[in-house]
Amino acid sequence: MAGGIVLAILLGPGAFGVWAVGLGLVAALQAMTRSGLGATLVRRPEAPTAGELNALFTFQICFGLVAAAIGLALAFGLLPALGSPADEAQAICLALLALPISSPRVAPACVLERELRYVPLSIMDVAEQLALYGVAVLLAAAGAGIWSLAPAACASAAAGVAAGLVVSPVRVRPTRRLGVLRRIWRFGAAFQLSESLYAVRDGGLNLLLLTFAGASVTGVWALAQRLLVAPVVLFQTVGRVGFVAFSKVTTREEDERQAQQVLGVTALAAAALLATIVASAPALVGGVLGREWEGVILPATLAAVGWMVLGPLWVALWGLVQARGDLRGPLVGGAAQLVVLWTAAIVIAPRFGAKAIGAAFLVALAVTAGLLYVHSRRFVTLRLATLWCAAAIATVAAAAGRAVADQMPTLTDLPLAVAATLAVWSLLAIALMPRDLHRLASHAGVAGMLCWRGSSRT
Repeated sequence: MAGGIVLAILLGPGAFGVWAVGLGLVAALQAMTRSGLGATLVRRPEAPTAGELNALFTFQICFGLVAAAIGLALAFGLLPALGSPADEAQAICLALLALPISSPRVAPACVLERELRYVPLSIMDVAEQLALYGVAVLLAAAGAGIWSLAPAACASAAAGVAAGLVVSPVRVRPTRRLGVLRRIWRFGAAFQLSESLYAVRDGGLNLLLLTFAGASVTGVWALAQRLLVAPVVLFQTVGRVGFVAFSKVTTREEDERQAQQVLGVTALAAAALLATIVASAPALVGGVLGREWEGVILPATLAAVGWMVLGPLWVALWGLVQARGDLRGPLVGGAAQLVVLWTAAIVIAPRFGAKAIGAAFLVALAVTAGLLYVHSRRFVTLRLATLWCAAAIATVAAAAGRAVADQMPTLTDLPLAVAATLAVWSLLAIALMPRDLHRLASHAGVAGMLCWRGSSRT
């Protein structure tokens, strides 16, 4: 979030929009190969063999090299030959060199996740983010503009691989024996399609916004997403652990108990994060970003409401249904989001700007939440009262903080808006959701100690 805000200030809406398109393209292509086959090795009872890990690495690096070669040929060969402006495309496609560089990371990450060793995984993730935004901010401050993307993306990939070599004993090498992947291809391909839909959704949305609505609208929407990165990371992290955890559960009763607890605790935590972001947005824009970014407030608010509806349900159910081998719900939900958002980018965004995408995002997440809940009832039956209660707490807390921020939209008054939001959230959580608040406090208090001891219960 901090890196995104600094880059937005340095680059401005237009260049930041192009930067976001390139980063989204790299992320989408990485998602096409990182998750599926690796998820199969995580989910199954037997441990992956050295041959399977070598084949997974070979597949990754071949895909990365081919994707990078195609992108560079288009940007530096075809577009100049046709006489089309190619600077933005060249800056974006150069970042595809990060794909083959990041290939050695996947196999160690797969083994670590299977063993629930999230401390070394966290080290790898943090190393990537520090390198990405550290290099990007330095180059942008030096005047590199959109050309800061490719060095930053490659530095991020290299940092993740280097951290993986330090924290994991797994070593891989190229192999010609790719046939071993056939045993895991069926589930892996379906899982990969489910994961890739969401990455393609975001990458395609940014590209369509850049094409039909312009770079400034793309930049505003990209910053709105950066402001919401904290709750999104919360959802992704708990869902990521949930897939592994639910893979080890064998009874419906235990599924329901765990899913219900995850729903309540995550909804309450998300209420605090999302309410704080919504409440502080005017002060953040007025005191830090500047008036040129004023259009980010409404789309960020609408997207936050959507995440409040979908996020906790997604965390509680996504890992469960996929651990049971049923991928239809996630696939249908991802396809529905893609259709709604891409249609809005082409038809509505050119006229109404980023706020149209914020509204479409809210609708898409609400539809996905409903589809996922209905689809999951064959596995568990959740009580949604905790979700609606947490949503009500978030609404009241955000309104209280926004009232303060609207009156005093400056940087010095930002802490007052945050304090008002968290105070109201705390009082309502104590009154309405004491059990979930106690669980949340317990997890926050002992999680670090349990993780340090290597307890699988973490």
